[in-house]
Amino acid sequence: MRTRAEKVAGGWRLDGEKGWITNAAIADLFITYVQTDVSAGWRGIACFLVDARKPGFTRCPAYDLMGGHAIGAGGFMLENYLASDEDMIAPPGEAFKLAMKGVNGARVYVAAMCVGMLGHALETALAYGAERRAFGKSLLEHQGLNWSLGDVANDLEALRGLVAHAGHLIDREEDAVMAAAHAKKFAGRVTLPRLADCIQSMGAAGLREEYGLHRHLACAKIAAYTDGSTEMMNERIGAGLLKAYGPAA
Repeated sequence: MRTRAEKVAGGWRLDGEKGWITNAAIADLFITYVQTDVSAGWRGIACFLVDARKPGFTRCPAYDLMGGHAIGAGGFMLENYLASDEDMIAPPGEAFKLAMKGVNGARVYVAAMCVGMLGHALETALAYGAERRAFGKSLLEHQGLNWSLGDVANDLEALRGLVAHAGHLIDREEDAVMAAAHAKKFAGRVTLPRLADCIQSMGAAGLREEYGLHRHLACAKIAAYTDGSTEMMNERIGAGLLKAYGPAA
């Protein structure tokens, strides 16, 4: 973390740049994590409320993202930005814990969005397959398509279960690090190919814009990065297994 905060008269001076911020193109208030003491590592990180309307704040152009224009992702720069002591949301030593607590919830709601996209795609494919007829019967009556959508339904149910489990842990304020990582990783792994299966089951009709499945494809790819990439979920899960079963366990 290279964005820095230095204690000055009247508050803190913030300098640095942030990127990949959702709603950065339109938001006026930003929850911003900064480093106050590099030698302290994560214990030096503090969290401030940054106001885009104050001097020292410069908004960067939004990213032109495939399928992600609506989220307004982008960044901002801070140069001699003065944050008051009251603007500090979490002090050094507490801010990083706050960020980690919040990211578990973020990972679960991204996985939940994948449940919604995949559920809609499956319903669309099933409705089309029940109506469209080929060789004297509906598409759903053909085993090849029936089994293909059965695989989609199977992974969808598994993803729903992972999301529900992680969500319940968060609601009870219990440790959800592993559960959130499992839900997020599974969502990133199955949503994109299963959406493609739904489109394939509809033949060329699956490509028609009126069904909206092309948007789900783009958004599913975005979900593989948002709030932690699939590789980061592997790291979290692996670290959790090492903690539970490693030599020091």
